[in-house]
Amino acid sequence: MRFLDLVTRNIASPYGLVMASFLMFLFAWTFPPGIYSHYMAEPDLMFFDPVSLLFFLLCVLGFVFGLLLIRSFFPVRNFSRERIATRVSPMLFLLIPLVTGTVLSILSSILLLHSNVSLLELLLAAEGEQLKDVGAIEMIGTLGLASSGLMGIVWWASWRRHQLDLRGWRKSLVQLTIIVATGSMLVAATLRLGRGEFMPILLGAAILFLANKHSKGTLTAGYVLKFAVVFVGLVVALFGAFSALRGILDLRSLFVNLVGYTIAGYNRLAAILDGRLHYPFAGRGLYISSFASFNETFNKLIPINRLLSWPDFTTTWRSEFGAVSTAGLNGDLIWSGTFGYLFSDVGWLAPFLLFVYGLTTGWVWRSFKLGRTAGVVLYPWFAFCILFWFGTNYLLDTKAVVLLGDAIALRLYESLLMRTTTEAAPI
Repeated sequence: MRFLDLVTRNIASPYGLVMASFLMFLFAWTFPPGIYSHYMAEPDLMFFDPVSLLFFLLCVLGFVFGLLLIRSFFPVRNFSRERIATRVSPMLFLLIPLVTGTVLSILSSILLLHSNVSLLELLLAAEGEQLKDVGAIEMIGTLGLASSGLMGIVWWASWRRHQLDLRGWRKSLVQLTIIVATGSMLVAATLRLGRGEFMPILLGAAILFLANKHSKGTLTAGYVLKFAVVFVGLVVALFGAFSALRGILDLRSLFVNLVGYTIAGYNRLAAILDGRLHYPFAGRGLYISSFASFNETFNKLIPINRLLSWPDFTTTWRSEFGAVSTAGLNGDLIWSGTFGYLFSDVGWLAPFLLFVYGLTTGWVWRSFKLGRTAGVVLYPWFAFCILFWFGTNYLLDTKAVVLLGDAIALRLYESLLMRTTTEAAPI
C-alpha cells in the first residue's frame, strides 16, 4: 500500500517520470532479441548490454542528484492552492490569450495549406510518406511557431482556471475554448506530420490533469491505473492514425513503426557506446541544444554555427541516416535517445550535463508547485522531455524557447490584470 501511495504522489513529478523512463529502458534492454531482430531487420545490441545499463544509470543518477539538490536547499512540500483575483472578468482574463493564440494557430494551418496545395490531398490519400523529407513541406511565411506558442497558453489557462471563480456558462465557455485550442494544435501537428509536435500536447495535458487532481487530494492509485490504460490506448491509437496518413496501414508495419520510434533508440545508444555507430558531426556540440545549433533567427543574432563551422540542420539530419546504415543497423531509424546524442557530443561527461538538466528541472518543478507562471508554462515541457528520453534531446529545442517567451509574456499579462491572491492554502 505504501508503494502504491508513493507512485500516486509522484506520478506527475520528475521522480515518477524518471522511473517511467527507466522502466522503458529496462523494457528495451530485456526485449527478446529474436523478435526484435526479426521485425527491425538489425542486430539487437542492447539486450542485457552492461555498458548501456551502466551509462543509462549514471545519466539517471546525475539527473536525480540535481533534482534532490534543489529539493534539499529550496524545499516546497506540497502544491500551493492559491485563489487568484483579476481586475477584469476571470473568463475574459483567460479568453484573451487563448483566443489570440488559437486564431494565430488556425491562421498558421491555413497559410500552410495555401503554401502546399497538394498537402491535404496527399494526407487524405494516405501518401504522407512522400512529405517526410526535410524541406518537402514549405514552412516559410506560415507562422510555424504559432502552435508552439499556443501550447504554453493552453497549459497556463488549464491550470489557472482552477484558481479562478468560474461558474456556469462562463466555466463551460473557457473549457470549450481550451478544447478548440487543443484541437487546432493537433490539426497543425497532423498537417506538418510532426510526432514531435503531437506528443507534448497530449503528455502536457495529462501531466497537468494528474497534477491538479493530486493537488486537490483526489488522486488514487486505482484512478491512476485506469487513466494510464486509457491514455496509453489513446496514444497508440493516435500513433496508428498518424502512421496511416503516411501510408503505413498493415499491422506488421505499424508494429515496426512503434518499436522503431520507441525502444530502437536504445539499440542505437548501445551501438554508439561500443563505437559501432558514429554520427559524422559528433563531438562538436550540435546535439546539446538544437535551438542554438539550428535556429536561423538566433544564429543571425549570435552566429554560433558560423563561428564553430557547424552544418545546417538538413545536412546534419541526413548524415545520420548514412551513419546508422554504415553501422549495420536499420538506416530508416536514426534516433539514439537523449543520452545517446549527448554521449555523441560529450562522451562519458554526459551524466554531468544531466546533473545540470536535473537542477533546471528541479527548479521548474518547484516553481510549478508554487503556482508561478514560469513553472506552469514550462513544467509540462520538461516532463515531456523526461518521458521522451528514448527519442531525441528536445529540452533545449526551439519550442522550449517559445515557451519561455510565453512564460515571460503571460507573467507581464498577469501583472497587469491579476490582483493579489485572495487565499493561500498549501496542502
